[in-house]
Amino acid sequence: METLNTDFSPHSSQIEVLDALNNEGIFRKNNFKYITLCAGRGWGKSLMAMFQLIKWGFSAPNIKLMWVTPYSIQNRLIYRQLLEILPGNLVKESNGTDGFIRLANNSIIYFKQAENPDSIRGVHVQYLIIDEAQDISEDAFNSVILPTTQYGKKILIIGTPKVRNGILYYYYNLGLAPNEIYKSFKYTVYDAPKTKEQLDELQLIKLNIPFKAWQSEYLAEFCDTEGSVFINILDNALLDGFSDPLPNNQYFSGIDLGQAKDYSVLSIVDSEYNLVYLDRRRKQDYDTIIDAFSRKIKEYNDAVTLWETNIESYLFEQSKSKIKNLNSFNTNRGSKKEIIEHLAVLMERQKIKYPKLPELIKELSLFEGKYNATTRYVQYSAQGGAHDDCVISLALACWSVLNYKNRKIQHFFI
Repeated sequence: METLNTDFSPHSSQIEVLDALNNEGIFRKNNFKYITLCAGRGWGKSLMAMFQLIKWGFSAPNIKLMWVTPYSIQNRLIYRQLLEILPGNLVKESNGTDGFIRLANNSIIYFKQAENPDSIRGVHVQYLIIDEAQDISEDAFNSVILPTTQYGKKILIIGTPKVRNGILYYYYNLGLAPNEIYKSFKYTVYDAPKTKEQLDELQLIKLNIPFKAWQSEYLAEFCDTEGSVFINILDNALLDGFSDPLPNNQYFSGIDLGQAKDYSVLSIVDSEYNLVYLDRRRKQDYDTIIDAFSRKIKEYNDAVTLWETNIESYLFEQSKSKIKNLNSFNTNRGSKKEIIEHLAVLMERQKIKYPKLPELIKELSLFEGKYNATTRYVQYSAQGGAHDDCVISLALACWSVLNYKNRKIQHFFI
């Protein structure tokens, strides 16, 4: 086969996995069908898997293979990377819209996403790679993905651990005990060769990322919670519902005004960080939303309000006459880090309470921090394009408590 457009040279721990996939080396007498790989970021699992997929594809003519990711954006990335690796004369046909690459020997690689399980139905393959398996639902895997390899030869399940449940955790544990069907591997980021500069970079990441995220993302440890920024999510959901304003209480609110498909959210907390009210709206004009928010803020003793003004800042100026104690908050990477980590500390120390609101619980669970090696900063956002409007609104309300509690009420325009 012609040389590929990549300088991939497997390191020792990758060779161990490749031997299990190809019945070579110490595994030459084995024939595992399910190989599960849990590895930290930067170990090289995706590149290794692409190399293996190509090897399977050219092992014989007319082989059918499939690469499954949780979301379409990941799917398109793998598709493009494989086309970059494969020399042109090894590709007979490719189609990014339909999601396939037909190799020169007539083998075909399908690219599918678990978020659209109907697109997977009816496909039958000999080789299957499940990428980012920690984010694929058990229902999609068991009812749609797994049946595609009923008579298949090999299934490679790869991912970075999160919680102690789901398909990655399940198959990883199946492969720990000696058997002839399942084999599992787990490696940290340090199990791949690193230069001094890379080691220094990892140390910097460790100092800046939440400890739980470091454990799962880089040490490949399964955690009790979903690896998000916040812990004790359900433990803090102790309130039976919202509470009416008390005459002598001071209240604090946060407004995150959404655009297009996003929600606009108002959160109101008391001075002890109890969430007493939350309003979540979309598909309404801004005037309607702001009128509703301002009435509720006034009802809660003119709550001291932080308004995230990165979007539609003119609306903030127009609302000064409606909201008495109104303060602007400009979100940048530094200020966002402050409000999110303040909320995370409240969650960790169980200093905050809220009702068991499904959307709030979901957003808190899916909120994560990722280190950006280019900016050398932790980026906080919702996973996989999920909403984070409730999180931002609540974080703003709590930041308002921290900054304005017991201070003389006045107008702050910052």
